[in-house]
Amino acid sequence: SSSRINRIINPMRQILNEAADRFDFRTPFQNIKQLRVKKSDVDPFSLDEVKAIIANVRADFRNYFTVRFLTGLRTGEVDGLQWKYVDFDNRLILVRETIVGGEEEYTKTDGSQRDIQMSQLVFDALQAQFEATGKLSKFVFCNRLGTPLDHKNVTNRVWYPLLRHLNLK
Repeated sequence: SSSRINRIINPMRQILNEAADRFDFRTPFQNIKQLRVKKSDVDPFSLDEVKAIIANVRADFRNYFTVRFLTGLRTGEVDGLQWKYVDFDNRLILVRETIVGGEEEYTKTDGSQRDIQMSQLVFDALQAQFEATGKLSKFVFCNRLGTPLDHKNVTNRVWYPLLRHLNLK
């Protein structure tokens, strides 16, 4: 796909551009542009679909998907959410860090750092999650070993089967 080709060519472009700067030659990428990538249409779930997803997801992932759907947290933000950033007293989720490729990182941009007010459903889900993982890990959502969830694993073993079961795209 165009997107894959761009992901392969971009590091090559950077390497050759750096070499051209260092050794004073004309970069072969001078007039080569990235391929256009078609934007996919976004077809968000309806409220009824969200309710069906939360009602039918495995019990051990119900809190996870409740928080995901009702807060707008990005994947890396929810997967990297730590208990120290959950303020039950003020009902806030403090977005300060993220998980990218299994590594803890600073948020994507300074503007990504924000405080999210918890609705009652999110508050209840996080309290229930604290009972499950609060003493096990610094991460809110983790596996049995206390390490952050692997998003590809969750997608392949929980998300896609659930969508197939509910006949959703």
